[in-house]
Amino acid sequence: MENFSRAPQTGTPPTGEMQFSIVGNQDDFVWAPKLVANDPTTKTQTTYIPVYYANLFLQQ
Repeated sequence: MENFSRAPQTGTPPTGEMQFSIVGNQDDFVWAPKLVANDPTTKTQTTYIPVYYANLFLQQ
């Protein structure tokens, strides 16, 4: 459930999703699928933001 409206949604994102903002603007954010995988270099788990959702967010 993506949030591309100007009004922030409150609460915790649904299971399997994450909330992110760009440049620290807490009033402008989007929910996107949460993808966690091992980083190829460090072998630690990291969270990836699909480019598709980041691009839609930047086009707002």
